[in-house]
Amino acid sequence: MPRRLTALANALASNCSSLKGVSGIIDSMESYLEGKQNVVNHDPASLDAFADQLSLMRQIVKSALRRNEYVKESVQAQVQMVYALRAQQDNEMSHQYGADMRVISIVTLIFLPGTFIATFFSTSFWDFGPANEGPIVSKWVWLYWVVTVVLTTCVIGAWIWWPLLARFNKRRLL
Repeated sequence: MPRRLTALANALASNCSSLKGVSGIIDSMESYLEGKQNVVNHDPASLDAFADQLSLMRQIVKSALRRNEYVKESVQAQVQMVYALRAQQDNEMSHQYGADMRVISIVTLIFLPGTFIATFFSTSFWDFGPANEGPIVSKWVWLYWVVTVVLTTCVIGAWIWWPLLARFNKRRLL
């Protein structure tokens, strides 16, 4: 839709330019007519009729030019409104994407420390070997959970604390 409105505004600008050109032609014809009024062998009635037609043509062109200018400005205002609405929609989508990214960040903050600890301890707390009849859990598995919970709490605390610290520093600098 914005492309169509922009194309319409361009067409109206072209029409305005053409009408201004026609108005210039009418001016030239009137100046030529004024020069011929003093010549004796021309019929004064036909010259007056021609002058009246030129005057009528001038009024028609001026009216069309005013209409075109009005419509052109109206279309340009609509183009600006459409672009403003599009920008507003983009802004709303950005806010939605930002909220989605916060959710992904929270999930990552919760599961990343546990994943790190499991990798760090190389998951030696569980033994799924073929010689065993079932999984064997080490007596040190509680250490995995303690370190994971402590590290997750520290990460989430830092995530909450960091923006508060930034706001405090910003206020202090003002």
